[in-house]
Amino acid sequence: MQVNDGSEFDGFFAWHCDTDGNVLGSSPASDGETWFASALYFASARWGNDGDVNYEFEANRILYAGTHKTEMGYASYRYK
Repeated sequence: MQVNDGSEFDGFFAWHCDTDGNVLGSSPASDGETWFASALYFASARWGNDGDVNYEFEANRILYAGTHKTEMGYASYRYK
């Protein structure tokens, strides 16, 4: 559901997808990003970041997209 195509919504999550994962509405809903980032920080605190998923990195990537949108323009988003 995360948009990673260089569009104006790059780094955000599509607000509406079907059960196969096809995007039906690509604009973001900021409450979703807030919930995703929060859940990832909780997962980081519980399980750490050394496994298959670096939860803290993924949470920071979501927050970076939301807080740097005007600074980064649209297609230039890439959290390192």
